[in-house]
Amino acid sequence: MNAVCRVDLVHIGSGVLRGPELLRGQAFDEWCPIAFYVWLVRGPQGTALIDTGITADADWWDARAKQVRGPQAYWRATDDADPTGALSGLGVAVSDIDHVVLTSFGPYAASNITRFPQATVHVSDAGLSELRKPAYPELLPHLPPEARSFLACQDARIRRFSGQAEVMPGLQVREIGGHHRESLAVIITTAQGNLVIPESVFLPENLQPPNVLGIGENVYELLDTVRWLNQLDAQVLPIHDPQHLTRFPGGLVAPAPVPRSRTGLVPPEHKEQP
Repeated sequence: MNAVCRVDLVHIGSGVLRGPELLRGQAFDEWCPIAFYVWLVRGPQGTALIDTGITADADWWDARAKQVRGPQAYWRATDDADPTGALSGLGVAVSDIDHVVLTSFGPYAASNITRFPQATVHVSDAGLSELRKPAYPELLPHLPPEARSFLACQDARIRRFSGQAEVMPGLQVREIGGHHRESLAVIITTAQGNLVIPESVFLPENLQPPNVLGIGENVYELLDTVRWLNQLDAQVLPIHDPQHLTRFPGGLVAPAPVPRSRTGLVPPEHKEQP
């Protein structure tokens, strides 16, 4: 039987992008809202954090957004921008995190990587190679020095992979590129079926081939990812969709499986009350 996981999300911040950044070659006069999350995955054989959030003081990222995109742009951090407090509220201590998956090396994903010193860190082999010996240094992400230093070092906790790999039972990762060289998709087994969180799909509209992400570094990889996702029997959760905040009240994306007795019956304490 496949391992089944519980999934929670933590909202770390919100922002806006210009239309053509989200939808390639479209919506030139629009500003589109996006949201940023970290994802907590708890399975029978481990606990994993998908991305690590941004630094508690994220004013520098807001300033950069305005510098690059104009005064209408913004980054607004929530109180959980550094998600360790929210994790504690979910009953998970920093020391409980066995695995960290970085879907990208963006500051909203990798800034707090050093806050989880006991976790194995899973990253794209192609992405890490580019970070350490960049062929295109102008595309390197803006990261706090401590996060960049950690990813650049030969720490034994960093586990790089190519193609697709298992992080723990019930959780897999897949290199997809497209947005960045290091972009990943996360595949999670839940009681409702598989969930997929692809880093290069920001909004549901990006799942249609004409509407692939506009700020991607490789449009062919973006199209390949959309084709792969559309063939899956899985629920796809676009990574920056602000509708997740209403879709998953309280942040619960997929509940833990209901335990059953040896007879196959649900124990009374877990039955729904009328």
